[in-house]
Amino acid sequence: MKTSILNLKTLLILGIVLIFASCNNSNKPTYRDAMCAEATDVVTEEVYVHDSMIIVKVSETPVAETPHMVDVRKIYDKSSAQVMIIKLEPGESLKEHITPVDVFFYILEGRADILVGDEIKSVEADCLVESPKDIKHSIYNNSKDIVRVMVVKAPRQTGSTTVL
Repeated sequence: MKTSILNLKTLLILGIVLIFASCNNSNKPTYRDAMCAEATDVVTEEVYVHDSMIIVKVSETPVAETPHMVDVRKIYDKSSAQVMIIKLEPGESLKEHITPVDVFFYILEGRADILVGDEIKSVEADCLVESPKDIKHSIYNNSKDIVRVMVVKAPRQTGSTTVL
């Protein structure tokens, strides 16, 4: 216990010294300057600062062109993940395909038949289905109602999808 308190005190003192050192009007680079310069070199995507939240209205998002030929709207696209909303009319489906990233499906509306690997399950609204990367998957609307599904790919897919 005494060792952890001493380590905490040492870290606190070191932090205070670094703060004072960075405020001393000296022209020589500080530890903070070096860390900032190093961090700038590794940033790979733009950073946006917003004064307010971002709201995406799905109905105003354009339908994406995909090999599936169904209503797919990409509502989020960052390096950490992609999110699409898929609307399937009765009888519509995605083509069986394999993605190089993990995917999960969240059923927003209706009842969808979900294929993952060689297994098909009928899944109702408010359920989530996982599909690991490099595994065949698809969504089918075999009902008489509209099916809406949120699809999340994480991280963002950079490789190509293999349509089967």
